[in-house]
Amino acid sequence: MFIHIGDQELHYLKVLADDIFGRDKFIATIPRKTRSGKTDVSWKLSQDFDWLLIYTKNAPKTTQLFKRAIERRYYRSEDYPDDEWRLSDLTKQTSIEERPNSDFTLVNPKTGDEYPVNPNRSWAVTIDTVDEYIEKGKIVFPGDYDFLNIKTPAMRIFKSEEIEKYGKDFDKTYVSSDFLNKAMDDFLGTSTYNKHGTDEIIELFGEKIFDYPKNELILKRIIEYATDEGDIVLDFFAGSGTTGAVAHKMNRQYILCEQMDYIEPVLVERLKKVIGNKSSKGRLMETIVNFDGGGISKDVNWKGGGEFVYCELMKWNEAYMNKIQEAETSEELLEIWNDMKENAFLSYKVDPKQFDEDVEEFEELTIEDQKSFLVECLDKNQLYVNFSEIDDEDYDVSDEDKELNKQFYGVF
Repeated sequence: MFIHIGDQELHYLKVLADDIFGRDKFIATIPRKTRSGKTDVSWKLSQDFDWLLIYTKNAPKTTQLFKRAIERRYYRSEDYPDDEWRLSDLTKQTSIEERPNSDFTLVNPKTGDEYPVNPNRSWAVTIDTVDEYIEKGKIVFPGDYDFLNIKTPAMRIFKSEEIEKYGKDFDKTYVSSDFLNKAMDDFLGTSTYNKHGTDEIIELFGEKIFDYPKNELILKRIIEYATDEGDIVLDFFAGSGTTGAVAHKMNRQYILCEQMDYIEPVLVERLKKVIGNKSSKGRLMETIVNFDGGGISKDVNWKGGGEFVYCELMKWNEAYMNKIQEAETSEELLEIWNDMKENAFLSYKVDPKQFDEDVEEFEELTIEDQKSFLVECLDKNQLYVNFSEIDDEDYDVSDEDKELNKQFYGVF
């Protein structure tokens, strides 16, 4: 779990999150540089970072939750046609005094060439095991292959050995807690700051329609280091939809949650632009056109396509909230109240009988105060229909919506 927070609230959130998730579930605090200095700041100290708190649900510390792919060069040769292999250092960071059984001269059995040991870096094999390594082809000597240009013997590592030992993550290594800032510097320089996320939104929509959106590279690094293809990524404050856009381009499943009214004009439209449009005009094969080519698209070779499902929570008390806000007269509000008495979930503090007896006092209030009063009468825990009530006939949930919810929650 990654929680993004600013400097002012970081430490309060840490205490709160420790209480909710457990202090032993805390993994790390990750810095993210947001800008490169600002002059008009308090005390003349420019705070240029915000932060991500990382927690785990229950993974032990030995679990490799983060993994970074290592770019290694593998070779194929006629003597090992069914396997790939790479070269590795044949020495260790120990002297011959520390490893006396590795103090020997290595001899190429084919040519007789001798390779004395480095006194400060002993061989990684011992005098007792070196013949076995040579017999198994584990040591490569200078001149063994025309395509290699090495001057000292090297260890041969077969890919099959690595897969057997480490599994599918054989080519992964540790991740530094500074990985976001390093990624920014490596790929985008200073444009990795907040401004770059805004530039991506402007490129998509032609204008700035969202404040402080995340840039795609940040989410790419988090997703590629912490998930595999096909995994589910959840963003419960989806905002401008950067998480969904990146997850879609990286072949991850995703669930995005957002309660603000910009979800359709910003988030949904952004995902549509990521997917693009199907076109068969002038072509024998159907193709995808007008897809989002910005952000990380070139880096992941994104060509458009795919799909997503957009759903809204079924409103109950929330529907009354909307009616109250849209009302313009006391008469309309009293009609809403009469409906609420019969069908809404009221707060336990509300006595409908007492309200009706004192209705004249209600009518003396201003329209805004009347609205505020009715809103307070509603139980805020019942704004939407709970899944547990899906078969209640009072809610009139369609068979189609029932089937969709059962598939989503895995209830059959």
